[in-house]
Amino acid sequence: MTLLRGPGQELVLSTIEDKRERCYDRTVESDDLYAALVGENGIEYCKDFEGILSNKYEFTRSAFTQLLNRRRVPVAFFDRCPLELKREIFNHFIGQAKVNYFFRLINNGPVIAAPEEMVAEPVRACLTDRYGVVDDHQVFPVVFDVLSEQENWHIHEFVQDDQITRMLVHFEDATVNYRDMDHVAGLWVTNSETGHSSVWIEPVVSIPSCAFANRNTLRRQLTDIRIVHRGEVDENRVRQMVRNAKEIAQVGVVQVMEAWENKIEKAHALRFAKSIDSLPKRMYDILEEEWDNEIELAKAVVAQRIITLAAEMPLFQRIPTEQSACKIIGLFENYKARMQAIAEEMNEL
Repeated sequence: MTLLRGPGQELVLSTIEDKRERCYDRTVESDDLYAALVGENGIEYCKDFEGILSNKYEFTRSAFTQLLNRRRVPVAFFDRCPLELKREIFNHFIGQAKVNYFFRLINNGPVIAAPEEMVAEPVRACLTDRYGVVDDHQVFPVVFDVLSEQENWHIHEFVQDDQITRMLVHFEDATVNYRDMDHVAGLWVTNSETGHSSVWIEPVVSIPSCAFANRNTLRRQLTDIRIVHRGEVDENRVRQMVRNAKEIAQVGVVQVMEAWENKIEKAHALRFAKSIDSLPKRMYDILEEEWDNEIELAKAVVAQRIITLAAEMPLFQRIPTEQSACKIIGLFENYKARMQAIAEEMNEL
């Protein structure tokens, strides 16, 4: 995983370009996929032509899960099968499916191998041939073009792992200090080149320990924050999404400050945490222990602690947990009415 704290625009773009140069795609017919046993404890996935093996593939866990899911093969069941049964299942359900797969591959550099050894190509995603490619190099430069039209912003964090790329931008002129903490309006730009996320350009409120976002609430209000992978990026649409994010995030700053004062009973907080499907039980157990002596908790404290615990999870698991945590705050609910009310209050001053 790549994690950059406070990087410049040039470093972010060069990081994206470096990865782009190592990635390539291939459409693979199901007939070209074959599981072969290797020795007593190994299995390889490759192409079999009249007993001659070639085009060996090495799947990431995520990519292999995608491949099995496409043919409705239960992953947990497959994992428990002995090697010979795995081979039979793979060759029947995957190799004989009579479909095309869209493989996204990556060159991880030179591999040391014996001259006669077949080197596997790393597969980072297994998608359908209908997948619309929208890669990082198509999204982030457009975002930077829009941001360059204004001052007082910086990249707070850039994260890129095998599945998801996410960048957090802070607007320095939309910062309020409350309870000795800076509450900063910002935006998150999220994308996946491997089918784990659409493009999201969404408002966010940051404090020193975490960031708050709530895309589900915004979507219920028909706010345009998501671009589905269906081909080329509409640059004008991206521009408008970036501009809107700053205004909405400023409303969120007020709502987060209010959430430090709005309190709920401990039992309510634990029920809320338990309702988050993506939150592992071990993390819920931590909350239960930490809050054992509490009578009530501020809503912002509940959301903050859940988000902080989720920080150790992979991005594709962390993001839904973070988003769910902010429901308790009511972040961005009725943001248009709140935006108007805030503007009226400022005019009266």
